[in-house]
Amino acid sequence: MRLLSRPFTATPLRFATVRGVGEDEVRGASKSLIQRCWESLRRHPYITGTFVVCTALGGVLGLFLLTGEWSAIRRVLGGSVAGASTALLVTATKLYE
Repeated sequence: MRLLSRPFTATPLRFATVRGVGEDEVRGASKSLIQRCWESLRRHPYITGTFVVCTALGGVLGLFLLTGEWSAIRRVLGGSVAGASTALLVTATKLYE
């Protein structure tokens, strides 16, 4: 909602300016991908925490509950993928409401 309340100028994306926003936020394209991802994770601690907890819990549950015919690493990875998918589902439905 913060961006919707401020008018944008009709300039190209790399030179886009928004009134009331600092120069470092406007020039976000000059930052590396890792820096932008880290800043995004720090801005949304609850979503990040949900993903971390669900992925870790999925890995532990996968280790104990998936079939014993699989190797341990496959069970952990399968459970982690299922946990991350669950976190995506939970956060997407909360954001949609």
